[in-house]
Parts: sequence; C-alpha cells; structure tokens
Amino acid sequence: MDKDMNQTTRKQVLEKLRRRYETAGAEHKRKLIDQAVQLLGYHRKAAIRGLRQRPQPRGPVILTGRPVQFAPGLLLPWLRPIWQATDYACGQRLARLPLLGLG
Repeated sequence: MDKDMNQTTRKQVLEKLRRRYETAGAEHKRKLIDQAVQLLGYHRKAAIRGLRQRPQPRGPVILTGRPVQFAPGLLLPWLRPIWQATDYACGQRLARLPLLGLG
C-alpha cells in the first residue's frame, strides 16, 4: 500500500477496479478484491463494498443554522443607535448591560 496516495488517486483507482469488477466472473472478482486490498490498504469487506457500490452524486451544499458572517451594511444601522445610547461603550461593557434596561 502506498501511504502517500491521496484521496483523489484512491477514488480513481477504485473507479477503474469497479468498472472491471462489474463484468468480471467470480474468480476474477476475487483477484480484483485482492488488488484493492493490496493497493488501497482496505480491509477485504470494505474493498467489496467499495467495488459494489456506485459513487453517489453530490448535490448542492445547503447551509443551515446561524450565518457565519453578517454584512456590515445590514448591521450598522441597528447597532449604531444602541452604541450611541450607551455613550459609546466598549463590547465588554455592552455585554454586561441588561437586555431591556440598557443600564
């Protein structure tokens, strides 16, 4: 097994073996599984699963949850009046203020 083989190369090797595996007879399938175990370092059962399964096409990535970044143009109109009302307090002082009373 080549320890320096990256993931793309592994996928390419597995795809080539997979194409030959689909049309092979029982004896040739055993040899292809042995090749996958030796080349890729897979356990025998993992090699069988890898050769039998077709790769699933990936769909678009859907991000859920809280956004990672906020657009400054959207936040500044809301934050500036709060900052002015607290006499330009720093972030640490703003974090200690009660939510509704501002002081």
